[in-house]
Amino acid sequence: AASRSFAAAEQLVPGDTASLAEKLSADFESHTRRGTDARAAHRHAEAISAFEAALRLKPNDEHTKSLLASARQAKADADKARYTQTVTEAKNALVGKRYRDAVRIARQAEGIISDHSEAVQVRRDAERVIAEYDQWINKAKSAIQRKKYDEAVTAADQAALLMPGEVEPTVLRSEAARKKLERR
Repeated sequence: AASRSFAAAEQLVPGDTASLAEKLSADFESHTRRGTDARAAHRHAEAISAFEAALRLKPNDEHTKSLLASARQAKADADKARYTQTVTEAKNALVGKRYRDAVRIARQAEGIISDHSEAVQVRRDAERVIAEYDQWINKAKSAIQRKKYDEAVTAADQAALLMPGEVEPTVLRSEAARKKLERR
């Protein structure tokens, strides 16, 4: 409100330095207050933006520089904690042989902080298992097409060992067993 009042005063008396100075001060205080409120509510990115806006108006304000540094550190700490939690979830998915979930969660972690090497490693480990699983599934399908039903069952079993929660190996195993019986 103060900022609008000073802007209106400046319109009435163009070039009035007192009105301009008061408007700048009111805008600065508004940005600083918004930054402080956002920081208290743990909205770190919003706090950083508000403090940066305040510093564009008064670049030498040491208190606001300190608030900005504090908000940046709080954001970095929160991001690191979220990254650690997300990587732990991805690792748990990997240990639980939920490889597709591990890849998805690890990708989320990769987007949180710039040094995401641990998340990349978890994702790559999961992707390797998925690729091996896909090879066994393709071998099972190919064996069924070639009427090599025992080979198809073996390949489907190998895929099921890698990723126990998947349905496709069971379906392929059943199909191979059914076709083997029909062939007799």
